[in-house]
Amino acid sequence: MTHPVTAHAPVCLRALSRDDLSFLKRRGRGAAGPLAHDHWAVRSTGHYGLDCRVGGIMAAELRRYLADTRDVCILSDIVKELMTRPADPGGDGIVVGFFTELGMDLLRAARPEGRQ
Repeated sequence: MTHPVTAHAPVCLRALSRDDLSFLKRRGRGAAGPLAHDHWAVRSTGHYGLDCRVGGIMAAELRRYLADTRDVCILSDIVKELMTRPADPGGDGIVVGFFTELGMDLLRAARPEGRQ
């Protein structure tokens, strides 16, 4: 996800779209709606620890996207994609890192105010 931002760029940037997420891939030119994207277009590095970090980075990307778009349906689209595809041997680290980071976001959001 890159934006052509310079030191002199205007404050307002264009809104993000699903096409800006590195782990989504457009299926084809004519596809529309939720089926327009492969919502989990990722490949394992072959190293579990690195894959966990990659998954965490992807979750941070999703966090920024959600803050910008409020596209609440995207997470269910990602989960449906994961549930309907064959298992990726060795690719569990990306999933673990992704959902661990999202879980940490939920915990931070649920923390009572004033409590660390």
